[in-house]
Amino acid sequence: MMTAIFPSRSSLLVTKTLVCVLFGFFTSTTVASDWKEVTSGLSVRTDQIAVGASGQNVEINALLINPSLLRTKVVAVHNTINRQKLKFPTYSLRELARVVRPIAIVNGGFSSSYTLPLPSGLLIENQRTIAVINDISKTQSGVLCIGDKKVQILTRAEYKTVQCKDALQSGPLLVEGAGKVGVFQSEHKKLPWYRRSFIAVRQDGQVILGVAGEISLYDLALYIAATGPKGGLGAVRALNLSGDVESGLYYSNDGTRLQTYGNMDAPIASAIAVVRY
Repeated sequence: MMTAIFPSRSSLLVTKTLVCVLFGFFTSTTVASDWKEVTSGLSVRTDQIAVGASGQNVEINALLINPSLLRTKVVAVHNTINRQKLKFPTYSLRELARVVRPIAIVNGGFSSSYTLPLPSGLLIENQRTIAVINDISKTQSGVLCIGDKKVQILTRAEYKTVQCKDALQSGPLLVEGAGKVGVFQSEHKKLPWYRRSFIAVRQDGQVILGVAGEISLYDLALYIAATGPKGGLGAVRALNLSGDVESGLYYSNDGTRLQTYGNMDAPIASAIAVVRY
C-alpha cells in the first residue's frame, strides 16, 4: 500500500513564503498523496491544499483514468433517465449511477434550468447532438471532446475543426495548452468560493476527474497544473465543470463497494462516466 508523503513543518513554511513572494496575496501549500490503484486503468488520490493568507484547508479528490483500458463517455442525463420510464425521476448523479453502472462518474456541464436540468451548452452523446454549441457564453470557453480511446480538452475554436464521438461544453478552461493557467489571478478575490468539479488531461493522454472543496478557480487551476513530488496533478489542459450543489464524484471498487464525494442528489444536465470497453 502506498503511503502519503507529508512535508515537514519547516518545508511547508518555506514553500508558503516562496509562493507568497511570487503571487502576492496568494499562498498555497500542498500535502500530496500517491496514486492508489482501484482497478485496472483507474487510480485515486486525495490531496490537502492550504490556500489564501489564512491557509484555508481544501480537500481535492481525483481519479486517474487510462483511456486505453477504460472508456470515458458523456451522458445526457435527461434522455438516459427518461428511457427508464421512472415515475418520479430526480435526474441526479446517484440515480444516473444506478442506471449506467459506471466504474466512475462525475457531474458534467451547466444546466439551463433548475426545474428541468437541460444543458446550456454543447452536448453530444454517442454521435447524437443533444444541444448545440453556445458561442455567446463568456464562461463556457472549453469543450471536452472524446474519440476512439482519446480524450481532448479544446477551445471552442479548436472544437470546430475536429470530429467528436462525445462532446460536452463547459468552462472556463482552467489550464490551457502546455500547462498554462487559464484563469486570471484576480479571480482568487471573488467571493464566495464554491465546490468544484473538473476534468483534466495529462501529457501522456491519461484523464483526471476530480472534485474539490470550496476553492477559487484560480487556486484550483494552479494546483491542477503544478508538477513535482509535492505539487499538483501535472495536467496540460483542464476544464471546469458545473460546481456548487451539482458537484459530485463517484467510483466503485468492484461494482458493490462505492465511494462518493460531494453531492449525489442534485439534478444535473449531463455527466462524464467511465466504463469498460
